[in-house]
Order: sequence, then structure tokens, then C-alpha cells
Amino acid sequence: MSKNLTIIRTLKRVVGYGSLLIIAIVSAVFLGWVLDVRVLTEVIPGFPSMKLSTAAGLLMCSIALYLTAHNTGRVNGKLHIILAGSAIMIGGEASLNLIFGWDIGFHQSAVTIDAAGIRSNQIVHMSPQAAANFLLIGLAIILLNRRINRRKKYSLASEYLAISALILTFAALLGHLYGAQLFNGTTAFNGLGLHTAFCFLILAIGCLAANRESRLINLFLSNSIGGVAVRRLLPIVVFLPTIIGLLRIVGQNMGLYDTGVGVMLTVMTSIVLMSGAIFYFSSMSHHSDLRRRAIENKLASNEKKFRELFDYGQSLISLHDLDGIMTKVNPALLSALGYSQDEVVGKSLRDFFPLEYHPQFADYLREIEDAGISQGYLTLISKNGDRRAWRYHNILVAEPGRRPYVLGHAQDVTMLLAAEKALRNLSLTDDLTKLYNRRGFLTHAKQQIKLEKHSGTARGLNLLFADMDGLKKINDTYGHEAGSDAIIALANVFGSVMRSADLVARWGGDEFVILTIGSTDESAVMMVDRIKGRLAEHNKQSDLPYDISCSIGIATFDPRSSRSIESIIAEADESMYKDKELRKMAPRECFFPTANRPEPQPVFE
Repeated sequence: MSKNLTIIRTLKRVVGYGSLLIIAIVSAVFLGWVLDVRVLTEVIPGFPSMKLSTAAGLLMCSIALYLTAHNTGRVNGKLHIILAGSAIMIGGEASLNLIFGWDIGFHQSAVTIDAAGIRSNQIVHMSPQAAANFLLIGLAIILLNRRINRRKKYSLASEYLAISALILTFAALLGHLYGAQLFNGTTAFNGLGLHTAFCFLILAIGCLAANRESRLINLFLSNSIGGVAVRRLLPIVVFLPTIIGLLRIVGQNMGLYDTGVGVMLTVMTSIVLMSGAIFYFSSMSHHSDLRRRAIENKLASNEKKFRELFDYGQSLISLHDLDGIMTKVNPALLSALGYSQDEVVGKSLRDFFPLEYHPQFADYLREIEDAGISQGYLTLISKNGDRRAWRYHNILVAEPGRRPYVLGHAQDVTMLLAAEKALRNLSLTDDLTKLYNRRGFLTHAKQQIKLEKHSGTARGLNLLFADMDGLKKINDTYGHEAGSDAIIALANVFGSVMRSADLVARWGGDEFVILTIGSTDESAVMMVDRIKGRLAEHNKQSDLPYDISCSIGIATFDPRSSRSIESIIAEADESMYKDKELRKMAPRECFFPTANRPEPQPVFE
């Protein structure tokens, strides 16, 4: 429910309760006239009574005002005009009688008792103030009708009429308070009763409350400095002079001072107290204005800094709604991606994502809406098709009177991520063979062992440890550069035989390790045979003056054991040395230039 709707409903309740109160007072007055109970018609003995015609007019006005404020349909809309018009007729008849002496018949007789105790009947008339109030309030209620009140000027006229009735009624109350009969009636028989004045006061305030265009009510209820001033100063302005005037009359009647002194004291006290109230509120307004200006200056400074950051910052800054539609982007983003403002604003942020990332965009929107924040990495495609990586930190912003939006801030980390990837590869890769080095092999091998120990991902692991044969002789005969070429050639043989899932690494020097994934003992032996076969093919096709060969050891990983990768490598290394010893006992078929290679000699004759 909006704040304005709450205020309207509150005002309707005020009008409704006021109308019910008037109806209760008028009903009591009617009962007093019927039962001849003076306290119900006069409230205070000796004060003017509420006339029957006045009671009837008040009843009509209260019902009409209630129907006007609640707008309960076309029939009731016409009814409230009829009731208000009838009240105007009552006030008009009383006015004609007072001004021209025309007696249409709306008069009332009352029994009076003079000082000698003689009873007599006197014709009593409505007071001039009551007659004028019926004309003012009746017309004000009619102008509030929505069929009539189609222009703002009618609401303004209704407000002026209600304020006039309010002033006239308050003057009558002051007349009673100060004994000034002229302000509540011209004679003793046509005065305005206290309860009558109270009812007119409620009607006048009700007309203002029912008027949605009332500037006085809107100002009174506003949170502005003017609204605060009205709420604080109006009670002081109304009640303080009233009390001072009453005290002056009481003191003068008691003989404490004469008229001149009483007037001087009244004026002086009013000036001092009113000036104090004005200076007090002015001081509060002054400090409030200083705080407001300080806040405005701070906001302006922040706005300037944000504008400079937005326009001249090198980071990506953007705004988009909760559907991902871009509403604002800074020049740095446009420059980085190569787009113009029109090519980005109004488009979805997802349109600049690679296709494979489109399904994740909905997850991002849900995260930013639920958590109010999202951060991480994203990839955007520039106009020329290049992919650029950004580290982003986006927050959800909710401002009063504005739909929530997302403020995005990101930095281009394309070069940084590429450098990190290159550095990571450099730390895990052997420079000579481009295979994994010892660190890279251990990093990935330990991960594979963890997976192997899990029953759902176990596939079987075997580790091969290979050592190149005759590298020292190649270095001594043909130089270290030839030795490096031989190591590269052996690495290429391993790479051509292994599968993509297997791990191949240069362990150091002329040693290599191979982790075969998803293999059994038998397939590991077959892997060794394939390596030796591929080496034979290489030596046959090679133009190098030497052949290459290696010794290989095998170790199998048992997922039920707690062995480390280092212990498995040590077992494979030991197996490799056994293979090397066996090869030394066999006829040597390598390490010599092809042209000088001796003929093979049979082992047995």
C-alpha cells in the first residue's frame, strides 16, 4: 500500500468519525427539545441553545459530507447534493429573516423566565454565524462532488469556503470565551450555542479533509520544512493568543490592572512568546537547511567522482536491469570491445557471451537477484570476434522511486590470465621435450591416484619407468646437442604410443615416467611391446648415425593400498634396472653408427 493511499484512507476515517459525532450531538439535541431537557439543548445553563432548524441543517451537512468523502455511488452522489442544498436553503432563509425581516416560517418559540420570574414565549431565530456557515459549508460540500468538481479551481473554491467557515466559527467560540456576544449572535435569542459551534468546527475541518486538492491539508501532512512549520507553529499561533487574551480579561475583572495595562500586557506577552516560537523554529529550520546543504554537496561530490570514474576510468562499468538488458556503459567498455553506444545499450548482456556460456546467464541473474551480489570471471566477445576475459564484481542497487538495477564493475584480465597460464605451464612442463616435468607429473598423478581409490572412478593404473640406453656414448661421440636430439626423439616415440589420457613426463636427465590409465598388467606389457616396436620403426627410418633404445620397468598400483606415488615410482625404477641388466646380457644392437654396426653373432653355435 502506498503512502498516499494510506493518508487518503486516514482522512476518510477522520471525516467519518466527525460525521458520526455530529449526528450523535444533533440526536441528543432533538431528544432534549422533545423531553424539555435544557442541558441537552444548551450544554451550559444560560448559554444559547441549538435551534431545531440548526440541528436539522447540521444533520443534513454531516450526512452529505460523509457521502462526499466516501463516494459511495451515483445515487448517493445526488443525495449529498440534495442534502447540502437543503442546508443552504435553511441558511438562506435565516439570512433573509435577519437582513430583510422576511419570515418564511422556519422559526421556533421558546419559554423564557425573566428576572421577576415571569414566564413568556419568545420567538428565537438562527444566529447570523450559523446562517452564514450553512451557506459556506453547504456550497463547499457541493463543490466537492466529482461530477461538478472537474476542475481544480472548484476544489480551491471549496477550500476557501471551508476556511471561511472555520474562521467564523472560531470567532464565535472566542466570543463565548471573552463574553463578546456580537461574535456569536446579535441578541440573547439568536446566539450560537457552544455545541453548535463545535459541530460547525468539525464540518469545516471535515470539508478540508475530504478535499483531496486541499493545499492546507497537503501542506499540513507533508514531510517538508513547510509541513513541519505548520504542524509546530499553528497550535502556538491559535492557542497562545487565546490563552493570553483570556488571562487579560480575568485579571482585569479581578481589578489587578486597568484596560491600558491589560492591553499592554497582552500585546507584550504575545510578541515575546510568538517571537520566541518563531526564533526557535527558525533555528531548527536553519540547522536543518545546513544539514540538507551538506548532504547535497556530498551527493554532488560523489556524483562528480562517479561521473569521472564512469567516463574516464579504464575499468568496465555498466548498468543493466534484472533481465540483463544493458542500460548504460562507460567508454572504456566500448573501447575494449569495439562497439558503439547504440550497439550495446538496449541489448542483453548475454548477447556478448560465447554461445557455450549462454545457459549460465540465467544462473547469474538468479544469483544477483537473490544474493544481491555476484563476482567471478566472465568472457565477452569483441566486435572483431576476439574473446576477452574480465574479472567482475556486480551488486544489486535498490533506490527509492526506481526499479532495482545491477551496477557492474570489471577489469580486463585477458593478458593476466594468459600470463598465469603460461607461467603455470612453464612450471609444469619440461623445456626440452615439452612433456610434463617432475612437478607436473606428480601434480597430475596424485590426482589420478585419488580418483583410483574411489570405487566409482577406479580404472586401473600402471606406471612405466624408462631409462634411455647409451646416452653417454652418444654425447661423447657426437656431442651434447646430439644427445639432446636423442632425448627428444625418445620423448616423441613415447608421445606417439601413449593415449591422450596417459601421463608422460621426463623425470630427469634420460629418465621418463609413464602412468597408463585404465590398464591391466597384461596391457602394460603390451604397452612396452608397442614402445619397443615403435623404437624399431624409428631406428629403421632414421637418418641419424645412431639408434635409440631404452630399458623399461613396470609397477602396478593397488587402490586398496596406502602407497604413495613416490614408492610406486621407486618400484618401477627397480624393475627398470632389472630389465637393463637383462639387456646387457643380450647382444648389443645399438649405440653404434649404422655403417660400422657389426653383424649379429649367434649366442649358441
